[in-house]
Amino acid sequence: MSESTGFLNAIDDQLGAVLQAWDLYTVVLGALILAFGAYTVLNQEEPDTHPMLLLRQSSAGMVRQPGESAIHRSHETPHGYPLRTGLQVKPKDAPAYSAGKDGDLRDVWRRASGELPLEQRAEPGKIMTVMGKEEVLEHDTKDISREMVAIGKSIVEHGGSRVAIYLPNCIEFLSTVFGTTTVR
Repeated sequence: MSESTGFLNAIDDQLGAVLQAWDLYTVVLGALILAFGAYTVLNQEEPDTHPMLLLRQSSAGMVRQPGESAIHRSHETPHGYPLRTGLQVKPKDAPAYSAGKDGDLRDVWRRASGELPLEQRAEPGKIMTVMGKEEVLEHDTKDISREMVAIGKSIVEHGGSRVAIYLPNCIEFLSTVFGTTTVR
């Protein structure tokens, strides 16, 4: 009993020493540490895709350089095979085994708008503008296509060959980039 009593007395003495030196600075410092810990725990966000899911969708390369991680490649083009080039754009009536053409930026927009549907899904993609946590705007691909044609025609009418724009993170930037390629 005396050993456990001595241990409890030692803890009581240490706690008494800490509380004796307690002042305003200690309260503020403790509150800041507690607030930082609470903020870190409550505002922690998960990644969009878990790393283990990404790992299951790829295979590790057989060759590793010293001090480097293994290169992971899609199961579609495993190690030793050449990487796929281009978009492999095929006409709708082409056989499944035929090779597609590389494609260009116009084909990217056709794929996003649903004109060139993927084999797995028939519906076109969605284009959204996310404005912080408050608002999400969904844009119609037909309206964006009309904007692209108007921008492209305007560039051609004015004899432009180069376009310089600065519209970061907005749908007008996307329309201008794709609009400059539709007039070729």
